[in-house]
Amino acid sequence: MADYNNVAPYYDLLSGLVFGNQLTKAESFFLSRVKDPRNILIFGGGTGKTLPKILTLFPEASIYFLEASSSMISIAKKRNHLGIQSVKFMHGEEQALLHSTLRFDLVITSFVLDVFPKSRLDLIMNTLYLVLEPEGHWIQTDFYVNQKSPWWQRALVRTMYLFFRLTANQHHQRLADFDQYFSKRPLKIIVQKAFYFDMIKTILYQKTQESEPSH
Repeated sequence: MADYNNVAPYYDLLSGLVFGNQLTKAESFFLSRVKDPRNILIFGGGTGKTLPKILTLFPEASIYFLEASSSMISIAKKRNHLGIQSVKFMHGEEQALLHSTLRFDLVITSFVLDVFPKSRLDLIMNTLYLVLEPEGHWIQTDFYVNQKSPWWQRALVRTMYLFFRLTANQHHQRLADFDQYFSKRPLKIIVQKAFYFDMIKTILYQKTQESEPSH
């Protein structure tokens, strides 16, 4: 099982050296398009770099921050914002949601679905879909790189996976086709935007109906 505790103290520095501010810019780009969510789930929130903006935009919302790395959570808790004390930090993975009655108006997945193998990704996305309120929004941000992408993007993705294999014991080594996985669920695309030479994409989805996602 992957363990990101060792890399957590250096994660923001390393991502900044490679991508500048593009990761943070992408994952926060469509936040303002969501109107007055009551309950927000940040799934795999990492170091919480976007937490201050989320807290500023949605001061009345209940924010749940679910993260598997305790070191990442520790860093996120130290973000400089008066509202950080109101965030409900949860140490765990999607299983923490299965027996909960919590439902969310906004689900955020930023650079987290790429760490899961295809065999598990469907289960995770089904869980996230089920805890999303009807007509709720889902902001998905990640690397969208395939065999038609420029060689240097494919090489960069391979390098990143190798790095996390060596530092975090992450054995999954290939990006999923996220568009395919999202299209299997009753979600409509509201708007999308690409960043960093089209290597990164952020998409604002909305749940269109209350029904079981297909497998």
